Amino acid sequence: MYDYGERLGQLSAAMADSTRRRIFEFLRESDSPLSARQVAEHFGLHVNAARIHLDKLAASGVVRVVRRRGHLGGRPAHHYQVDEGGGEIHFPPRHYRLLAEILAGTLAGMGGRSRRAAIEEARRRARLQAAEDSSPLLRVQDQDLRSLALSWEEDLGNRGLRGRTRVTEEGGVETVFLSCPFGDLPRKVGELICDIHAALEEGRLGLAGKWRLNRGGRCTFTVYPPGDYPRA
Repeated sequence: MYDYGERLGQLSAAMADSTRRRIFEFLRESDSPLSARQVAEHFGLHVNAARIHLDKLAASGVVRVVRRRGHLGGRPAHHYQVDEGGGEIHFPPRHYRLLAEILAGTLAGMGGRSRRAAIEEARRRARLQAAEDSSPLLRVQDQDLRSLALSWEEDLGNRGLRGRTRVTEEGGVETVFLSCPFGDLPRKVGELICDIHAALEEGRLGLAGKWRLNRGGRCTFTVYPPGDYPRA
């Protein structure tokens, strides 16, 4: 049986130590699993100390162990990576997800005016929420791409989202979300969810001035200053 108190205690103990929190963030930012030796070298720790921290994170469920065999063979070495679902705490069931799927599926089937209304409402609410949150996007200097990139990335972090933001050679700012904020809803419902996601970002970006947002591949958005963009 799931024990909420015990689970909360495990996570609290794992994250109580500042070194473990920094190790967790280091693993979270890595594109591939890391060994205890790699972690030790990065933080200036003895490899045994790094392994103790990593094993405690793994025991709490926020990190998982991946066994990898080296190119010379031998016993598989332990590597560590963040388990995206491992830090979850389960509360008594709420059926918000089911409700979201029902409403999104209904909207997707209605088309036309209803879809446009949903997208416009997403844009409006996102802008209001960003203003209430005092989003870093409020600090963007006039049409400054680097300022926008830094503020957008900070805004994502404040919302608990993971993304990579960069200034492009074509004169825009691109953000690639590392995971979809809506989980598998786009696969179940379709493009409407992606359009709403774009509207939410566009609404928040409205605090930073006039920018034109283009939606690229899955969870990829690029914004350009108004005018004849992107540059050739």
